[in-house]
Amino acid sequence: MIVPAHVLAQLYLKWKKHPTKIIGTRGRVIEKVKGKWKYDGNRFVLDPDIVLTHCAMTSTKIFRQLLEQEPHFRDLAMSAIVPWNGEDIMLSLFAKFINQDKNIAIHCKYIELDDSHAISSTEDHNEVRDKLTHEIYKYYMKKIYNAIML
Repeated sequence: MIVPAHVLAQLYLKWKKHPTKIIGTRGRVIEKVKGKWKYDGNRFVLDPDIVLTHCAMTSTKIFRQLLEQEPHFRDLAMSAIVPWNGEDIMLSLFAKFINQDKNIAIHCKYIELDDSHAISSTEDHNEVRDKLTHEIYKYYMKKIYNAIML
């Protein structure tokens, strides 16, 4: 995608107000379907659980803390045809856990580029995306539950 400069400025201003959230141009929601947490890839939302990382901002502090979490999900993430197909899921759900709040997306116009060779076109993309969403969300929900119950 090609994002206009004024959109980047909007993202930056939002990020300045919420530096530990993920701020981006495409937000997705997750929902529980038949007992599993699933990523809704069919619609964009402005108060997302997950922000796609092709155009997103957050603080370096969040990235440093996120890297400490990576070993918990490495085996699942590395099992995909494209290893770590799901970094947006891990980053967004980690930020949601840290903030105890959803991330932020802004509505904007941009130029779509050809994505016929994108990671999302691999045959296991949706399966890996759903597994990661379920496992990562379940992991953080358990941490929240344990913190409340202690």
